[in-house]
Amino acid sequence: MKLSFIIPTMNEEEHVSACLEEIRAQAPDAEVIVVDAYSKDRTREIAREYGARVLLQKPRGAGPARNKGAEKAKGDILCFVDADAVLGKGWVERVRRIFSDPETVAASGPLRPLEDGLKHEIMYLLTANLFPRITAAFGFYQFQGPNMIFRKRTFLKMGGFRPGLMALEDNELGNRARKYGRVVWDPKLVVFSSTRRFNKNGYLRMTLKFWKAYLEVYLLKSASTSYSDRGG
Repeated sequence: MKLSFIIPTMNEEEHVSACLEEIRAQAPDAEVIVVDAYSKDRTREIAREYGARVLLQKPRGAGPARNKGAEKAKGDILCFVDADAVLGKGWVERVRRIFSDPETVAASGPLRPLEDGLKHEIMYLLTANLFPRITAAFGFYQFQGPNMIFRKRTFLKMGGFRPGLMALEDNELGNRARKYGRVVWDPKLVVFSSTRRFNKNGYLRMTLKFWKAYLEVYLLKSASTSYSDRGG
C-alpha cells in the first residue's frame, strides 16, 4: 500500500522540519504533500528540502487544506498530520498493519505532548487518550487532527472534511466513516503534538471551545448546509 501524508501549514518554519524528518525516517518512500496557506516564512522552502510536494491555498482552515491535499494525493492511504506534530515510534508500521484489513476505512489514536511538563502530560492523558478510548468502546470516535488516517476511496466517497466546520471537523469525519466500514481507534498509534495552542489560550478556554463545538455539531446540527455526502 502507498501512503500519502498531508500536512496543512501556515508559518511553520520552527516546527515542520521535525515533522517531516520523522516521516522520512519511518516511510522514506511515502508521498508527502504540504498544503500551505501562503506562509511568509521558510515553511515551503523547508518542505521542498525534504522532498515534499507543496500546494498553495488561501487560508480557509485545516479542513479545506486537507481536502485539497487528499484530492491530489496518489496514495491509497491518506495520513493526516499537523506541522507541529511528530509520529510516535513504529507509527507507520502500525498503520500498515491496521489497513492490511480491507474492511478498515479509518483509524486514529492518542496524542501525547511534544513538550515536557506534568500539566501537559495529565491533560493529554485525560483528553487525548483516556476519554477517546472510553468513547470508542461505545462506538463514538474522537479522531484528532494531528493523527488521522483514511482509505482514500472512502475519504472521497464521503466528500472529505465538512465545509463550514472550524472545529471538530476531524471528529465528525471519523464518526461519519462508520457506515463505510471498520473504524479503528488504536491506543498504540501515538503522535506527539505541540502544546503551544494550550499554552497560548489555556486548557480551560480550549476545552470550553470544544464542548461548544460538540453541542453545535452533534445536537444543534448548525454546520454548513453546503455539505453533501457522495453516496454509500
